[in-house]
Amino acid sequence: MKKLVYFLDDEIFLGEIFQEYFETENIDIGVFNHPKEAIEACISNPPDIMLIDYRLPEMTGLEVAQFIDDKIIKILMTGDFVVPVNDLFKLTINKPYKLEDLKSIILGEDIYN
Repeated sequence: MKKLVYFLDDEIFLGEIFQEYFETENIDIGVFNHPKEAIEACISNPPDIMLIDYRLPEMTGLEVAQFIDDKIIKILMTGDFVVPVNDLFKLTINKPYKLEDLKSIILGEDIYN
């Protein structure tokens, strides 16, 4: 079954790179630049995984995660060295990250357990 992955980052080019990188995989990708759009999409069509940037316009990634169903696996992406520990996220990834590492996480089985 195809996985649905959402990517929320206000840097538009990162979303484009992410989407292009994963287009050959058996994954449906949704890219969002605004928190409210991503939250609405999660309500209407929940993904398997959501990657959320920490620093976003209007709210932080931590605040976004509070609006997202607990059944959705959430991964926090951050360039900040100190991020509050939060049990809303299954994993935190430091920026800059390698797309190969994200691929291993998304396609691997460990994240789904």
